[in-house]
Amino acid sequence: MLTGEGRKWWKSQVNTEFKSLQPVPWERFRDNFFQQYFPPAIKEKKLRDFIHLKQGSMSVMEYEAAFTSLSDYARHLVADPREKAKRFEDGLRKDIQKQTNVMRIYDYAELYQRALIAEQNNNEDREWRERSDSIVTGTIYICGLPAQVLFDSGSTHSFILPEFATSVKILSKMLDTPYTVNTASGEILASRIIYPNCDIYIGDHIFPANLIALPIKDFDILLGMDWLSTWHAEIDCAARKISFPIPEENLVFFEGKKAYIESTPKNETRIDGIKIVREFTDVFPEELPGLPPEREVEFTIDTISGSAPISKASYRMAPKELEELKRQLQEMLNLGFIRPSVSPWDAPVLFAKKKDGSLRLCIDYRELNKITIKNKYPLPRIDDLFDQLKNAKVFSKINLRSDYHQLRIRA
Repeated sequence: MLTGEGRKWWKSQVNTEFKSLQPVPWERFRDNFFQQYFPPAIKEKKLRDFIHLKQGSMSVMEYEAAFTSLSDYARHLVADPREKAKRFEDGLRKDIQKQTNVMRIYDYAELYQRALIAEQNNNEDREWRERSDSIVTGTIYICGLPAQVLFDSGSTHSFILPEFATSVKILSKMLDTPYTVNTASGEILASRIIYPNCDIYIGDHIFPANLIALPIKDFDILLGMDWLSTWHAEIDCAARKISFPIPEENLVFFEGKKAYIESTPKNETRIDGIKIVREFTDVFPEELPGLPPEREVEFTIDTISGSAPISKASYRMAPKELEELKRQLQEMLNLGFIRPSVSPWDAPVLFAKKKDGSLRLCIDYRELNKITIKNKYPLPRIDDLFDQLKNAKVFSKINLRSDYHQLRIRA
């Protein structure tokens, strides 16, 4: 129903343009209406706005709303779902594109959800950087043992690493209800163990703290607002100094340092110093040079008849994990282990942290395993295997870093 200016326009049209037409044909009404309120000049401007649309300072949600609104004037450009998703991604900020590009997402709805997650990850990283300016780290003594401590006014409670608490051998107490913590990465951690009245030594003074057992990272102890407010601590962020007013005495100071993530260079162990390795360098490559040769028997994964293709959404990853994922995928592409695919089958990936701190790329094939026909073959006898080792002098082991890459799988 037309109101305001639109109603006035309609009345004038009835008295002039449509005076002899009863009823008024819809096509005629539509053409006149668009000519009045949506002339070609406005349509062209909206089209240009859509073509040059960038996220800029908008949130992902605001950008998506603008993209959807303006796409009505450029339907020929977004008729193909993949082209629509690509145009949406091209307009995202570069910091968000870095996280979505590696996933090669062609579905618009999924891309939008991934962009929202990437934006949230970026916001969390920014909050941490801003928050790091108001925290102090250093070394204190607890019950006579040194501990790496984080003074954090952004934390409501104080925590202790369970492994460190065990080494200190302090008494614990069970909480009636578990205490839960929301971490910056989105994890929810819970604990029912508390270590009451732990002696925190600063200088010649003792400042007891109630510490909740929690698997905190990078530090042995985190002292939050409950402890800082109890002892009226004042944090000088610029000087990285904490002062504690002691009745009838001077102030007690703790001088720390700014919180940061330290990257420790690793001494890489090399095997090329071994004589036998130098003689047979082709047998000891750092990485496999490519796919293995064709074998007599092809390896296949047979699924139960009638099974629909398995396709699961990707798991959420931190920005650093996404960068590592992109690096490892590109490395495998260069070596020829993998290739781009548009198969309806897929499985999510995740990382497992290795002892040396690096990340191992793992693929979650659990859903595929449920519909896979299990292999059946006789297992070798252990006594036969021992017989085969008789007089053996040289032994080898499976390369567990990339054993699946040593096997061709028929597509």
